[in-house]
This record gives sequence, C-alpha cells and structure tokens, in this order.
Amino acid sequence: MAVGLARSGGAVLLTTVLAFAYADTRARLHALEGEVERLGRLTREQQALLAAALDPAVRRAAFEGPARGQALYHPGRGLVVVALEGLAPPRMQRTYQLWGLPARGAPISLGIFVPDARGRAQVVARVPPGVELVAGAVTEEPAGGSPQPTQPPFLVGRWGG
Repeated sequence: MAVGLARSGGAVLLTTVLAFAYADTRARLHALEGEVERLGRLTREQQALLAAALDPAVRRAAFEGPARGQALYHPGRGLVVVALEGLAPPRMQRTYQLWGLPARGAPISLGIFVPDARGRAQVVARVPPGVELVAGAVTEEPAGGSPQPTQPPFLVGRWGG
C-alpha cells in the first residue's frame, strides 16, 4: 500500500510539475508572439520612413548653429524626419521643441524632445493635413512644450527642393 501511495504521490507531483511547465511555456510563447508583433510593426514603420526618405518629392533642410543636423520633409505624406547632433542638454525644467514654419500663419509644434547623452536626437513627426511648411526650427521651451515658441529659434532649416 505504501508503494501505491508513493507512486500516486509521484504521479501527482509529476502532473503538477508538468502543469507548471506548460503554463510557463504558454506565457513565454505569448510574450514572444507580442515581441514578434512589435518588431513587425517597427519594421513596417522603418520601411515606410525609408520609402518616404527616398521619394523624389522629399525636401531636405540643413540645420546649422550651436548644433547641426539634417531634416527630410515629405509634403504629400505630411512627414518630417529630423536628426540632430551636438545638442547640449536643455536647462533644468526645459525641453527642446521642433516647429514647422508654414508660409503664412503661426509655427506648428511638431513635438518635444531631449537629446541623448551624446547630444543626438531624432524626431519623426506628422504635419497636419493641408499645411505646407517652408522651414523647420528648434527652440528651448518649458518642460512639456509650448503652444507657440517663447523665444527665437536657435536652429532653423529651410526646405529645399
């Protein structure tokens, strides 16, 4: 009888271990599926950016000043991609803000950003439909950004053809 109990106890233990292993494997599989989905989405976004950058309709701008960088603007897709380097960290409680400058009207915020430890920043932004930009600019603004620039830009780039 003791041998039978030991065997049934062993079977229960084995079943429990297998159940936990199965649950752990399912959880890992679910996490991996999520990661595959995220990487697929990222790949599609990168492909779209590359296609936009290589499109003949893209306009380019160079930013020069205390920092430097390049920007691409695709009017048809309403897409702006900016890569900057040589940026100092913004002052305490401040952030950098990218602006789109239309031919007429007020500047349009294209987002806020903080450079990395090497002074580099990349910004991908959408331009509102119906807006045609003639230039891009960067200002230092209060943390969280501003509805309109609070100071003159320290970087400006005009979109060429």
